[in-house]
Amino acid sequence: MERIDIVVAGNTRIISPAGESWNSWFDGESASRALSG
Repeated sequence: MERIDIVVAGNTRIISPAGESWNSWFDGESASRALSG
């Protein structure tokens, strides 16, 4: 990764690839299969 986004939520920092939202990570087909077990 060359560019990242840092989201601040209270004392928590969430680091993700620039331009990617968490929705794109969790709405994807492969993520859905991995999380559903």
